[in-house]
Amino acid sequence: MGSRAARALPGGGCDVLPLLAPLLVALAALLVVPSLQAEPTAPLFVVEQQRSALVTRLAKQCSDAFAVLPSDRRRTHEQLSSALWALRADRRFAVTLAGEVEAIETVLVEGRQNARKPRAAAQGAR
Repeated sequence: MGSRAARALPGGGCDVLPLLAPLLVALAALLVVPSLQAEPTAPLFVVEQQRSALVTRLAKQCSDAFAVLPSDRRRTHEQLSSALWALRADRRFAVTLAGEVEAIETVLVEGRQNARKPRAAAQGAR
């Protein structure tokens, strides 16, 4: 499986595999602690605690792949970093698991759409 993933990266993916090891170790450590095991959102808490490190690594690893996209889909390093920072923890975790730019774009678009829905609902309630 690892060799297939490695072959898929030159076709436009970004190398998120180095992100998975420390993140999975942190998530596994949470499962060992019995008091946190009952809390279903604990893994996302770790993702939120590591927001800065995850955003920095993801933006660094994926910015080259986003830079070569067509102009309407292209993102600079700063734009990508801002978009990743704005994501909820569950979406940021999904980005760490995504291996291709298209999958990351989908998560970013869905995250932006979900962020707009509560604002629109709040404005409609006024």
